[in-house]
Amino acid sequence: MAYGFRAGFNIRTKLMFVTAAALAGMLVVAIFALSFQKSSLLDARKVKTRHVVETAYGVFAHFHTLQAKGQLNEDQAKQSALAAVKALRYETNEYFWSTTCSPGSSCTR
Repeated sequence: MAYGFRAGFNIRTKLMFVTAAALAGMLVVAIFALSFQKSSLLDARKVKTRHVVETAYGVFAHFHTLQAKGQLNEDQAKQSALAAVKALRYETNEYFWSTTCSPGSSCTR
C-alpha cells in the first residue's frame, strides 16, 4: 500500500498534474523570452534613433565648422544646414525636421 500525497490519485490524475506542471513551466519560459525580446527590440530602436539623430547633428556641426572658419556667414550656414537636413531621408520615406527656439520668441521650423 502506498502512502503520501500521490497515494490517492489514479494514473489519469497524475498525468494531468505532470502535464499541467510542464505547461506552466513552458508558460514561464515563454514569458521570460518575450520580456527579453521586447527589451532587445527597445534597445535596438534606441540605438537606431541615436544614430539617426547623430547623422542630422553631424550635418549641423559641419556647417557650423564652415561658419567658424569664415567660409560661410551665419545666415548662409543656417540656410545650407537646413537645406541639407531637409533633403535627408532614412528608411526611404522618413525625414528630419529642425525646430529653432530663441529666447523670448516663438519656435519655428
